[in-house]
Formats: sequence, C-alpha cells, structure tokens
Amino acid sequence: MIVEGKKISNLIENQIKKTIEEQNLQKSLAIFYVGNNSVIDGFIKLKKNFGERVGVRVRIFHYEKDITTKSLIKEIKDISKDFDGVVVQLPLPDHIDREKVLDSVPVDKDIDVLGSKKYKNFLSGDLTFFPPVAGAIFEVLNFHNVSLDGKKIVVVGDGMLVGRPVFDWLKIAGLKPKKVTEKTKNKNEIYKNSDVIITGVGKSETITSKLVKKGVVLIDAGTSIESDVVVGDISKDCASKASLFSTVPGGVGPITVAILFRNLLYT
Repeated sequence: MIVEGKKISNLIENQIKKTIEEQNLQKSLAIFYVGNNSVIDGFIKLKKNFGERVGVRVRIFHYEKDITTKSLIKEIKDISKDFDGVVVQLPLPDHIDREKVLDSVPVDKDIDVLGSKKYKNFLSGDLTFFPPVAGAIFEVLNFHNVSLDGKKIVVVGDGMLVGRPVFDWLKIAGLKPKKVTEKTKNKNEIYKNSDVIITGVGKSETITSKLVKKGVVLIDAGTSIESDVVVGDISKDCASKASLFSTVPGGVGPITVAILFRNLLYT
C-alpha cells in the first residue's frame, strides 16, 4: 500500500483550521530563508500556502547568501519578538554557523525543535509535540494502524531533520531501533532482516528491492534532486514487496508541513 500523504495532511489541516476558528486564535509564523534554491522555494511556498488556508499569518524573511552569522542572528532576535513561531529554513550556506543560528531562535517559538535547548526538552519528554518529521512518521504509522512493538526497526541516516529525531523518538517510545550510517558494516544484511526501514539520507537508490523482504514497512523521508526532479532514498520498485510504502514525493513531506503548523498551536 502506498501512503497518501496529502490525505493525512488534509485531515490534520482541517483539525488545525477548526481549532483556530473555534478558539479565535491569532497565530503568526516567521520563516528565515538565506540564499536561493528552486527546490527550497517550493518548500517555502507550501508552508506559506498552508498557513493561508488555516488562518496563520506567515512572513518570509529572505536574505542574500553572503549574510553573516552575526547579522542573521540579530535579524532573528529582532524579528521573532513579533511572531508566535520561528523557523530557520535549512540548509544554510556553509559559512554560517548553523548551531548558533538555530540556538538564537527563542525556545518557546522553536516549532521545528532544532535548537539545542528545545531538543533537550524533547529528549526529556517535556514537549507536548514532536519534531516535524518524527511527528509525520508517527501519523503515517498511526493512520495505517502499524504497530512497531516487537518489530526490527532500522533508521538510515543521522541527520538533524530526520535520522536523529526519529531514532530518538523511537527510543523514547521504548523501542530498540538500529541506526545505519555510512560507517555501519553489513548494511545490506541489516536491511534484509528489518521489518521497518525509515530513511532520511538524501541519496537515491539507497534501498532497492533486492535489499528488503516481503511485507516490509518502508518510510522514505529523504530527498535529493535528479534532473530537476525531487526523489527519495528508496527505489520505487520496492513497492511490490512493501506492505506499506511512504514514497517521495507525496508521502512524509506534506504531513511534515502540517505537523509544523500543528506545533504552532502549542506556542
């Protein structure tokens, strides 16, 4: 079965819109975007359009790629005072200190859960919401009534947007996932023996049909660009073997945007 990310996203969107209308909430979101990238432009547009549909004021603050870390931090600190939620669009240019920039986002407005203090709150169980990608994957599994109890789960990648928060979420939930990185030996054997594979490395064909068993649950949250087309980590030919397959595009992505805005309701 192929996951219909848009369908799940729409359900969450309707819940958000209903909550905002019933409680007469006035929510606002500031998105800080550095440089120019056609794919990122598309992601930004999705967020802005989503905000408009649910009744959230979204402002995009766009900067040239040569802005300094110091100047960007000052912008974030000055502007964030007037917004309920703050998002720093990744990736940032290499010369910018990503950690310092993310930590400049006020903790109570960090709906992406990317600042170190907010992430510690997540690890300690003090948050009432998930990092967006982890939250999106939770929604996919919940919608399709997939239980992870007793399953052999592998998380591919250790990035701050997918691998790390998903792996930590699974551990917090009392599960025992395995982590696969570039340094991991016997990757193929691990894949073949896994009941659930969640990927987020941004490298196409990381997982092919030869590396998975029949009935596997595949959640693809990795994105890369090939010939101006967004693709995932898992080959589409895996669909014939998977009991559930969240593909790229159309799977986790739309739900992640919805989770981000749902997190905003908690600010």
